Amino acid sequence: MKLKNIDFAYENKQIMKDFNLELPDLGVVIIMGTSGCGKTTLLRLIAGLEELQGGEIESDKTKPSFLFQEDRLLPQLTVEENILLVQPQGGIDEVKLRLEQLGLADESDSYPDSLSGGMKRRVALARALCYDGDVLILDEPLKGLSPEHRRELWPLLIAEGKKRLVLWVCHDDEEACVVGDRIIKFNGPPMKIEFDVSYLDTGDYFEEIAIANMPIMKEIKGASIF
Repeated sequence: MKLKNIDFAYENKQIMKDFNLELPDLGVVIIMGTSGCGKTTLLRLIAGLEELQGGEIESDKTKPSFLFQEDRLLPQLTVEENILLVQPQGGIDEVKLRLEQLGLADESDSYPDSLSGGMKRRVALARALCYDGDVLILDEPLKGLSPEHRRELWPLLIAEGKKRLVLWVCHDDEEACVVGDRIIKFNGPPMKIEFDVSYLDTGDYFEEIAIANMPIMKEIKGASIF
């Protein structure tokens, strides 16, 4: 996927000006940066939810699966019914598998209003995972979850990066270093790349985090990469 000379503005605020970025076909790409620098706009442009005002996006990915910052669950539907909305007929087995992976197997018949904030977030994530998109776009996917629950879900999301491109907005340095195959930090607006590093080629600060987390990284990603 290539973003070439992208221009985009909201009213009089220039979010992107002659912005360029190339993304791989597979892997977990972590997107970081200060609030308002354009991270969510970038995701929405890639997903086709905003219209380019200049430039072009070259991509063969036409079916994004998008987890928004908001959970966007329908309150009148059960957990299972919310997820089945994105599943083809007969997809109940996939739904049940994702609910089990996310620790929600006992909540399939519950309604969103009866769930905690963290549980709602996991339902929304399960729905995004169940949609058979060719790129998985995650805007702060684990927000509101406890550190323990976040760590439990890292292997599941890393595995998705072996099957498709995962774009993951993240504000946690440790999480970024452990799960990311590539970390891109932006500043702006207008949006610019502050740094762009591949796995373990991260400079002193992120390398220090990587070394501190080496045991869990070996467990999650496999010792063969070291």
